[in-house]
Amino acid sequence: MIKHGANEEEASTVAQYLTTANLAGHDSHGILQLLGYVDRIKMGHIVPGAKFEIENETPTTAVINGNWGFGMVVQTKATRLAIEKAKKSNVAAVTVAFQSHVGLLGTYTLMAASEGMIGMMFCDSGEARSRWCRLAGETLGSVPILSVSRCRVTLTRLSISMPPQAKSLRERLRCTGAVKSRCPWLVGGQRG
Repeated sequence: MIKHGANEEEASTVAQYLTTANLAGHDSHGILQLLGYVDRIKMGHIVPGAKFEIENETPTTAVINGNWGFGMVVQTKATRLAIEKAKKSNVAAVTVAFQSHVGLLGTYTLMAASEGMIGMMFCDSGEARSRWCRLAGETLGSVPILSVSRCRVTLTRLSISMPPQAKSLRERLRCTGAVKSRCPWLVGGQRG
């Protein structure tokens, strides 16, 4: 990454996140992304050294412009900002625009969980749909939702990729196999 303009922090963060994804068994978000990132740098879709810009801020919120920086770097900073705000005010919401691929959403929600907080993250794949969606002939990318919380010693996680053909959250949960939860509220009061 350094050869293509990334600084030490960016290269280290991207390498850490990609290898962590592989080690977690999410190869689609691992090292195989590297060549795509290099291509995106060459096309100007990733801007090494991009400024992390807070465009609007309150004690509990922030609007971030990532200026098309490495998504993993931008999102890590945004998540740390959200955690700091939540420590002071008990709740926080940070939105980020104009960043590249962020990798595994669980990475960021687990940052909040490790601080004893509930972390929720929503993202859109926008025009740059995943190759998996394109291969399946989908016209819209997935809209991942991830929520993590730490309750006593138990760490729980719900990860949902929204198939466009599903018409309701309940149906989407069933399509993705996420309805193996012990949370009755996830499926309208019925256990999956």
